[in-house]
Amino acid sequence: FKKLNLIILFVMRLCFLLLIVFSNYCYSQFQVAGDATDIGNDCYRITTNSQNQAGSFWNNNTVDLNYPFVLNFDAYFGCPFIFVDGGDGIAFVMQDTGPNLAPLGGGSLGYGGIANSIAIEFDTYSNNTIGDPSFDHVSVQQNGDISHNSMNCLVSPVPIDNNNPNIEDCNYHSFTVTWDPVSNKLELFYNDAVSGSCYSVFSYLGDIINNIFNGNSFVYWGFTGSTGSATNNQEVCVNSYENWNLGIENQYLCVYDSVLVSNNYNLNNVSWFNSNNV
Repeated sequence: FKKLNLIILFVMRLCFLLLIVFSNYCYSQFQVAGDATDIGNDCYRITTNSQNQAGSFWNNNTVDLNYPFVLNFDAYFGCPFIFVDGGDGIAFVMQDTGPNLAPLGGGSLGYGGIANSIAIEFDTYSNNTIGDPSFDHVSVQQNGDISHNSMNCLVSPVPIDNNNPNIEDCNYHSFTVTWDPVSNKLELFYNDAVSGSCYSVFSYLGDIINNIFNGNSFVYWGFTGSTGSATNNQEVCVNSYENWNLGIENQYLCVYDSVLVSNNYNLNNVSWFNSNNV
């Protein structure tokens, strides 16, 4: 009887493992648009070091904002230029239009003009006409409005890197975006390679489901970027992404019963156990 239990458990674990691997594969697909290219290993070159480019890549599956999500990624903003700014920057964007959305070029960072959207922009070019500071900065913008002088600027510009005003330093930089639906908090963390510390760049409190997406909690997410007269190679590598439903109920099984576990929220690491430790 004990041997039979072990065989059943092994089969259940094997099926579970195969299901999770398949689900993660399905959820890892992105739709590339504009000048962006897939360079492998979940990395995407959004623009090359050429003028007037615009690129984007969108996850084919929606994120459910009724549940928390955590996204970790590395961003490459290019290399410094002598006596001139590179540009223009990239943005992490959530929108409800779809995964085939084409990006816009120039100072729009690819997300300009996208209705029903929220963008965390990483701006590497100073444009005084829209309220850009002199340093490379992060801000939060809604509904495709790129101006920091507008009411659609939800978080005013702050430095991307407290130790480096110019983040175009030929290095990848690690960031984490988190969303907490209980407190309605969107937050960005920066993993500073120089100091070895991880700190919050900003946190924004707001009901983005209702205020931006008109009550729709299922939205698409991805990255956009652009160049104008100023240029740079700009890349993003998606390291991990998790969006989970915490309301999982206990399942009670007899010896010969089985349960199907579906990874609907793209969890990278899932574990389960028998409450009786069989």
